[in-house]
Amino acid sequence: MAITQEVVVLNDFGNMRVEERQRTTSEGTTSRYTMTLTAEPIIHDFAALKLNPAVAKAIGELIKKQIGDIKEKADAATIQKRNYAEKALGLGKSWAVKRYTGGRTGALPPKAAHAEHLFNDSGRLAQSIAVMQNPKEEGFTINVAANRLRPETFTGDQFTRMVTKLRELVPALRGGIEVLQDPTVREAINDAQAEWIVVAYNSGNPSDRDKAIELAAKYGWQHLLRPILIGA
Repeated sequence: MAITQEVVVLNDFGNMRVEERQRTTSEGTTSRYTMTLTAEPIIHDFAALKLNPAVAKAIGELIKKQIGDIKEKADAATIQKRNYAEKALGLGKSWAVKRYTGGRTGALPPKAAHAEHLFNDSGRLAQSIAVMQNPKEEGFTINVAANRLRPETFTGDQFTRMVTKLRELVPALRGGIEVLQDPTVREAINDAQAEWIVVAYNSGNPSDRDKAIELAAKYGWQHLLRPILIGA
């Protein structure tokens, strides 16, 4: 049986979408929920190119840090739910075990990150962040733990309000200049651009070499290429 994948847009905020990616194999259909950032303001002419993985890693680390730095307190009802979940996990309740253990993140109990701050209960949301470049869509796809962005666990417009609040408190999830201003991300992008130019410049293909020189002139030899092209 062929493997198929369908992408369902749950929320569209313009430069950030929350999506359900339904993957069907011979074993059935599974869903993964992702946040996708459009990144034209970040990588410009390099949007359709495969960048060094360090760029996605730097963006992921920035998002993790900004989530962990959230200081706004959750409301009383949310804190009460965290206390209830903590007791349920201690009693081995199946729903609590499923929510707070397993997966690549491992076991992170309620209130492990912070007992009161928004989006920092167990810390699983931040720790599960994994960013990958998506050249076809000219952006970056952010994967999170499957049990952290499931709309069916919310009622009414709670899911939309939750995502809106998360974007408000985590500037990196708004994309564009909010990400580019981070020194580590900017450095990773510069290195990736320089790496691509070097590869093209040394490829032997006249058109690639011309394009490399053109881009180097546009972005600045001193700023991007550093000493790496000396002797090339």
